[in-house]
Amino acid sequence: MKESNINRMINEYIVSLYLLKAMDFDKKTTESMKLNRFWNTFLDRLHKVVLHDHIRIKKRIKQIGCKIVVEEILSNKNVHIMYVFEGYEHHCEIMPSVLKNKCEEKLDALMIK
Repeated sequence: MKESNINRMINEYIVSLYLLKAMDFDKKTTESMKLNRFWNTFLDRLHKVVLHDHIRIKKRIKQIGCKIVVEEILSNKNVHIMYVFEGYEHHCEIMPSVLKNKCEEKLDALMIK
């Protein structure tokens, strides 16, 4: 498998992971909304889709023999992932603004389905 495909999969992993975290955070704010039951149901359904996608990505990463070793937020707020593939250590780092945009793109894509 090409390294660019693995990088893409790691990026998808990070996006799906942080999208789930953001959705959990956002769900707390819906409690004060007048239509909170509707929004909670909507977010629960969307969360389920994102969760299944995240699990699929994790399984695919594992199937190809890639192991995520470190997930951390650096002092500059970038998300850093260290992973091992074919005996070599690799690093992936995403800035918060890029991560936010990618999460929004993923949600947009899910809304079109």
